Amino acid sequence: MKTKDHLADSSHPKIREIAFHETEGAWSDYEKVKNLFFFVRDEIPFGFPSRLEDMKASEVVTEKMGVCTSKTTLFKALLDAVGIPARVHYGAIDLQIFRGVVPGYMLWVMPKTGSHSWLEFNVDKSWESIDSYIFDKPYFTAARDKLVHEKLNQGYGLACKLGKCSERFHFGEQGFVQMEAVQKDFGVWDDPADFLASGHFQPMDKRLQALYPKMAAIVNKRISKIRNEGWVEWDPQLSGPRSLDPFIVK
Repeated sequence: MKTKDHLADSSHPKIREIAFHETEGAWSDYEKVKNLFFFVRDEIPFGFPSRLEDMKASEVVTEKMGVCTSKTTLFKALLDAVGIPARVHYGAIDLQIFRGVVPGYMLWVMPKTGSHSWLEFNVDKSWESIDSYIFDKPYFTAARDKLVHEKLNQGYGLACKLGKCSERFHFGEQGFVQMEAVQKDFGVWDDPADFLASGHFQPMDKRLQALYPKMAAIVNKRISKIRNEGWVEWDPQLSGPRSLDPFIVK
């Protein structure tokens, strides 16, 4: 089923400006994808935005945070803007993957599974899959360290056996940080709006919709704490450690 309005709004001036700025000087489509990957990964930190599923790419840029669905929408829009074929792959993910970052009492009232999306792009007539842009590097590193220390294969948003996953620009199995928690495959879609209108998507019930803003605020504070515990950078101008967390205002 095709919808009229796309969430990956690649024609939006803000999206076009970012896409062309980030790919300026790139000598191949591969380099363009790589440049945009790092923008989505690190310039849009991991965090729960005002809406989970139906955000336009231009809105994701404005909020400057996102989860898998919103960051995938943005990545696709940026690739569309520079003429690189891209599509969104959807599945159902075990929400227990968020143990450690989502409080246990929240997981108890949440559904067992939720929507997960990752990107597929085509370079040199070959489709590649990737989701390692979901977590900004500071958060990913801190979360993976926690998994290894606690001897867990899943938690803090990651699904990594023995910590063996990477936030780097890899494809396929090497390019996934959540795939091991995916329980059902819903196939590929031209735009996230098409999936939301397909009948596969189960929207949040009214009770959770009402609670979501407060829940997101609590979870984002925990994300900030994890990120800052694991990553600090010494700033000589401040003569001390500088927070890398965009959610903390100093």
